[in-house]
Amino acid sequence: LSSNKPANWMDVGPAGWTDLDGTSVPAAGAGQAAVKLNGTSWLYATANGGIWKTEDILASPEPSWRQVLDDQPVACSSISAMGGNGATVLAGCGAATSSEMGTRWDVANSGDWAGVLISRDSGESWAHTAFPANFYVSAVLVLSEKAFVVSAVSSLDDRYDGGVWVSSDGGESFNRTLSKSIFDLKAVHRGKQPPMLLAASTWARPANALLASRDGVVWRPVATGITFADRKPFYPNIAVGNEVLFFAALTVRTDNYSDTSSVLFSRAVADVVAEAAGEAAVGAWLPVPNSPRLDEDAMQKDRMALLVHPTDDSMLFVAGNAGALTWRVDWRRGVWVESSWDDTVDGTGPHSDCRNYYWEPEGNHLILLSDGGAFLRTQPTARGGRWRSLQGDIGAMELVSAAWDPHSRSWVGGAQDNSVQLAGPNANAKTRAVAIVGGDGTFTAVDPRNGTIPARFYGTSQFYGNFDDDDDRPHRRLRRRRLRGAARDDISFGYASFGMGGRVEVTGVSAVQTRKYFDISQFPFFDQPAHLNAAAPSEQGLPLVLWARGSPSRNTPSAFYTVANASAPPTLDVVTSGDVYLFVAGGRTNGKNDASVLVGINDTALFHRSAASAGTLTVSRLPSTFAKPIEFGFWSPNDYILGPVSHKRTVSLAVDPSNSAVVAVSGWTNLETNDNPERVHISWNAGKTWVDVTSDLLVATGVCANRKPSERCGKWRPSALLLLPLRKRDSTALLVGTVAGVFAALVVEGKPAASKWVRLGSCTQLPLVLAGGLSYEPTSDTVVVATMGRGVYILPKASQEAIAALQA
Repeated sequence: LSSNKPANWMDVGPAGWTDLDGTSVPAAGAGQAAVKLNGTSWLYATANGGIWKTEDILASPEPSWRQVLDDQPVACSSISAMGGNGATVLAGCGAATSSEMGTRWDVANSGDWAGVLISRDSGESWAHTAFPANFYVSAVLVLSEKAFVVSAVSSLDDRYDGGVWVSSDGGESFNRTLSKSIFDLKAVHRGKQPPMLLAASTWARPANALLASRDGVVWRPVATGITFADRKPFYPNIAVGNEVLFFAALTVRTDNYSDTSSVLFSRAVADVVAEAAGEAAVGAWLPVPNSPRLDEDAMQKDRMALLVHPTDDSMLFVAGNAGALTWRVDWRRGVWVESSWDDTVDGTGPHSDCRNYYWEPEGNHLILLSDGGAFLRTQPTARGGRWRSLQGDIGAMELVSAAWDPHSRSWVGGAQDNSVQLAGPNANAKTRAVAIVGGDGTFTAVDPRNGTIPARFYGTSQFYGNFDDDDDRPHRRLRRRRLRGAARDDISFGYASFGMGGRVEVTGVSAVQTRKYFDISQFPFFDQPAHLNAAAPSEQGLPLVLWARGSPSRNTPSAFYTVANASAPPTLDVVTSGDVYLFVAGGRTNGKNDASVLVGINDTALFHRSAASAGTLTVSRLPSTFAKPIEFGFWSPNDYILGPVSHKRTVSLAVDPSNSAVVAVSGWTNLETNDNPERVHISWNAGKTWVDVTSDLLVATGVCANRKPSERCGKWRPSALLLLPLRKRDSTALLVGTVAGVFAALVVEGKPAASKWVRLGSCTQLPLVLAGGLSYEPTSDTVVVATMGRGVYILPKASQEAIAALQA
């Protein structure tokens, strides 16, 4: 990135996380793919977190990892697929299923889709191949040092524009041989013959769900017997045994995206080979008996994993989502044995929501990648053994928010599918966080108190937690119960503090712990906004500000509410004329502390209140129309329907902490395609007028790199905003979180655009990673970035660092 300017970021972890008492199997950010090298050496790709390498995956108690993509001449760290052969490894760029923003796999909050990377030295160095950019790579096969096969599920322009490409010259060129949306790709080796290639097509009719090719050029359907009833497959999988093949898919009804199911079929290799050769079909794909529903999450974003035991075709390993987690299957007899918890000697199990299975041959172990990282099952073929963590010191974690306490040097962060995490005191890159609230962490904040009274670390999970503690109804989500106390199951919104001896104590916020004051339908957004009002301190701590949608059954309006302390009831503050997706409470107006400040946005409007408006909540038009987040449906005010949902907020908002009239906004304008314009606007007068300050941000972020002149640039994904007063100059820096890290520009009132955008830090100081959230701790002048793949980084003396970078 030519826009890099030095900045002294500090990595403050986490190196995975565990429960409060440290007894759960440690987890980390989502694992995407893995490649076995020599002996016990492996490469491991994580969601938006690049590629990690260990020399001994069997090291006790956990392996040690090092990042191998940082500062390499590559344009992406969002690895979605990986494969290898000897020292040659390919890694494809794309999305993670946890990043999907709604009903489409091609619209995702992920890093740049910059093509396919290659390493010739077991992952030590990387470069780009000639594979075209802007495709969501789903699978790669390295057949030899020169022969590669790559599949994609979609392009940036078209949800169904996937396919298969082959290279015979080591990645110097690629020839597209199939134009279908392909999610899985496998090679079937039989004797000395060239391998038969199998490609599994998503959203396909049964007759075209599985295709085969002998040369990678001509493809034939080999799907005789496969049926989906009245459904379509999403994220299908193939597993290859010695003499048997398996095809599986999660499925969904196209008229009801909440109605998901699954299928699993088996067939003899010889029959598929015959059909691929154009011979009359011999045999057919047959359903595996007693297959359970493998998608309990009811969202067409989840995956399943299949692996055949390498020496025993009768044993199949299957993984699904939520409660349908891990299975050992005698598929011929239709006997399914759940291979976690009661199947182990110590009651252990991996984090749920699977990605892929791998076989570890040195010790005959099973490896599972999931939303919680990498896990190894010892003695996987029979009852006994245990699940153990492979996270080690890996610094992979997807976080949407983080806040910093300067006194204890600790942070609290909201992690995608990995709880609200607390790290510290004296957090550093090797710190293992603890979970204080379970589920998908979202809002987090710190009430620092005064340094002598312990700080309060606030956090909640999706929908203020009301959608998370639902072990019994309506869909038996067992994730939290199965974690056996990995986080407080009885606290869905609360704060943690350090007690005697450093013990972490968690207190719930009673206003949203029960249905006494609100229905769960009043908290409609996955990333439901909340804020601590730092301008209204009291002996009880900073007041918490919430927003709730109106409830016809309770006869209450959509409004902001104030909660004075953890045990206090909510007090209605001000009614809003529409939804609020994100807001800021408290600030300064006309040079004075102003507890009345409320600034919020939705898809079309800016809500603004301050002392300058005499306490009136004004409404003005935003400079762009943003996308509405996709929500769950409801049978009744407290009976929801699982289904597609936006896992990240669609808007970003920043308010100048020294002047509440200065507001910056950005966001997604479309969740149906990737054609939405990406802009940043600022208002100097509380939303009355707006200035476009996007300037050269598209080019600065590098998303036009590795593209031919005929190819469009990638998406830079404005994911967070922060207005930073520069203490040594009478000016303001605007910080933007993007797919390539944090960028800054000087913004000056009266000027039509921002100054040239610069990246704060090299890719060694701050990795090439999607920045999910930005916050500012004013007393220590510290900027905090929550990355969607590499944990939390802080920038001390931030105003000084920003000035130096902008001057450079």
